[in-house]
Amino acid sequence: LYGGDPISFEQPNNNGQLVSPVIAMGEFSLPLSNDKTLTTSDLSGNWSIITVTSSCETACKETLFTMRQVRKAMGVNRQVIKPIVLLQSSEALTPLKIDLSTEFPQLALVSGQNTSTQSFTSAFSSVTPEIENSIFMLDPYGNLMMVYPAGSEQKGMLDDFKRLLKVNKPKL
Repeated sequence: LYGGDPISFEQPNNNGQLVSPVIAMGEFSLPLSNDKTLTTSDLSGNWSIITVTSSCETACKETLFTMRQVRKAMGVNRQVIKPIVLLQSSEALTPLKIDLSTEFPQLALVSGQNTSTQSFTSAFSSVTPEIENSIFMLDPYGNLMMVYPAGSEQKGMLDDFKRLLKVNKPKL
């Protein structure tokens, strides 16, 4: 029966761009700069924020700052947020004048190229044309579900994380 009242749906209140449908990243093994690997099981149950850079100039520095500050602002929940940088070349961090191991020790630096890094960059490219310094969010199940284009406001990402972690309570 039709009562005459139009159905109104609430506008989405997320700040990042939702990836619909989500993209399952599957099994992966990313080579880190410290000769270790980052696997699917290492990130399982954690939220991941990933950026890609070929040269860490001003935009890259701002992206890394945003990732660090948003993670810090989450308080105790920061333990379930894993920041990752995919380096497109071994010299990508050369312009950066700070020591990331002391300033941002939680940051995982993916430095080598393999089939996993190629599948990540191709998945990112399918979502947005500009992957450099954009921030991609993976949910605890390994799905690419949201993207923040380069230059996005960190307050918007913080608001999204607060909402997501309220719904998906982390096991700390």
